[in-house]
Amino acid sequence: MITMFSSRTYPLSLFSFFIIISFFTFSHGDHLSSVSAGFKGLSGGRQENYETGYYSRRIAVETATANSTYMILAASRTYRRDPFDSFRYYRGGWNVTNMNYFSSLAYSSMGPMFMGVTWFLLFGIFLLCMCCCCSRGKKYGYSRCCFFTLLILLTFFSLAVVCGSGIIYKAQQKFEDSIVDTSSYLLKEGGELVVHLSDMGKTLAAAKDLGASPELKIPEEQTAQIDQVAAQMTNVTQLVHTITNRSSNDIRTSLIPVKFLLICLTTVLLGMAVFGFVFCICGLECLLNILVMFGWILVLGTFFASSFYLLVSNATADTCVSIDEWLQIPTANTALESIIPKVDTATAQEMINVSKNVTFSSISVINSFIVNVSNVDVPPQAGPPLYYNQSGPQVPILCNLYNNDFTDRQCAIGEITLEKAPEVWKGFVCQVSDTGICTTPGRLTPTTYNQFTSSLNVTSGLNAELPFMTELMNTTYLKNVLGKLSKDYCPNLVKYSSWMYTGFIWSTIAVMFSIIIWLMYGSQRKNRSYTKKVDSGRDNIYGHQYL
Repeated sequence: MITMFSSRTYPLSLFSFFIIISFFTFSHGDHLSSVSAGFKGLSGGRQENYETGYYSRRIAVETATANSTYMILAASRTYRRDPFDSFRYYRGGWNVTNMNYFSSLAYSSMGPMFMGVTWFLLFGIFLLCMCCCCSRGKKYGYSRCCFFTLLILLTFFSLAVVCGSGIIYKAQQKFEDSIVDTSSYLLKEGGELVVHLSDMGKTLAAAKDLGASPELKIPEEQTAQIDQVAAQMTNVTQLVHTITNRSSNDIRTSLIPVKFLLICLTTVLLGMAVFGFVFCICGLECLLNILVMFGWILVLGTFFASSFYLLVSNATADTCVSIDEWLQIPTANTALESIIPKVDTATAQEMINVSKNVTFSSISVINSFIVNVSNVDVPPQAGPPLYYNQSGPQVPILCNLYNNDFTDRQCAIGEITLEKAPEVWKGFVCQVSDTGICTTPGRLTPTTYNQFTSSLNVTSGLNAELPFMTELMNTTYLKNVLGKLSKDYCPNLVKYSSWMYTGFIWSTIAVMFSIIIWLMYGSQRKNRSYTKKVDSGRDNIYGHQYL
């Protein structure tokens, strides 16, 4: 049996989870992170080599085996060095099933990590030299200019940490709201897909049940087709329903640890800046030294965390760019197909054909009964079910929506539409005796009328779902879903993920400089205090000599 969607391990769950977990970072793939260039250029700055070249545009490759186009998504953004491929440039585009994509993505986000390691080594050597080489004695004399400059810098970097923390908290809140909105939208679309498929399956099952009525019996071959399509609809509905539930759990689970890590680190950074400022001003040298040692290790950890948020921001931008490019050529084969359930055109077309066939046959059976039984003055000796004392004006027939080849058909004069038929036919219903014979003028018994309307409900239901099935088959549905995602949700996700990284790296660097200034300011403050004490002692000595 052909399945309607490619059923790799819960693809929509993986896609939703990747959307959520990837919406946490920033930076372009063509600029690899670097310490010396603001995290842009570990690769040596070769932007000009490809921005005007082959990989600066969307790459479409005609496959030899299948006459279709394969498009590499976000080719220029993802043009990064790959440590798993001898540091050659990765050229496969956005592809979450390719480990080389993830390795190049991770490598492009290692700039803050390298900064953290450099800080840890250099500052550790600096502390070692201070402990072993510097004189522990107090020095007489200090620079007023240097002292007040350090005080100003201390205040500036402390405020910078506060501002950076504020940016992080605000961006985190906005980003979480964007994540919730995005996931709610994706889950809502998944729920609507389940509803459409479930409704169509139920409608097809109802069409099969109509075959129990002798007057509305549908061909047996259609019953077999309905069984096959209904089974496919059930499988697809259960798959999408399971995927939707798992996606919801994945989203909630993935947000908790990331949010907890960010808030904890931000709170610790903010606390360090505040306590360090207070300890410096109050001259609490012992506590300040303990804080310096703690900050030395903390800054290393926050640089590593900054690399993670840079990774998330990069992945967010990659994903959104890939969606934008796919929307321009939605019929091309791309890496997106490996994680998003893909409609099998043949199966979807089969469902559409079965629906049209059931609609055509149901209307044809009703019209045949009206023409050959209801509108014929049957002699009493014919007996039921052909004779039930039908009389009066003739019943109008239904407008069949399709021709024999299932192409659309225009209504002929005298035919009534499916929407108007139940109301029109009410005027042709007679009252019947206990034996089912009309006792008043009319050509439809209440039982026949009810069977007609039940059949119309099934036909109308199938007809109402056909546009959705058509959109599902020609990728219009997926294009609309991803188009809204790209237009309404991607901008905020990219913006606030970059804000989180910016605030985090800003606060980390501010704390790093604050630690250095704590030591310098503490030394200057100690020298200033000693100098004032010595000067005060000299003044007392000179005063006694004068007296």
